[in-house]
Amino acid sequence: MKLVDWEDFCEMPDGTVFSIYESNGYPTEGLAVRRQVIHNDQGGAIDFFFTSLVPEARPIEPPDDIGLAVELDFTPGRWGVYDYDQLFAIYESDDLAGMIACLNPARTP
Repeated sequence: MKLVDWEDFCEMPDGTVFSIYESNGYPTEGLAVRRQVIHNDQGGAIDFFFTSLVPEARPIEPPDDIGLAVELDFTPGRWGVYDYDQLFAIYESDDLAGMIACLNPARTP
């Protein structure tokens, strides 16, 4: 994982996996995929779209049922914080391979 500032974050390709880096040293804003960067009329980056990899779950059965089935919502959202001093924790290839290795045993048929 590496830390980048706003400008470097916006230069990264769509599909970059990241967390918001807090000043206490821990990425605390979950895990997300950066999507399209939004630019102002002068070409400066001002915002971006992202998809959370820890999405909200919406019930698809009555909530009082045991074994409640849920549907995960991977709809992209907009950052909208406008804190250009924000740092971002970027997950690199080895980090992503480690995550995938951890998740593979959890797969169910």
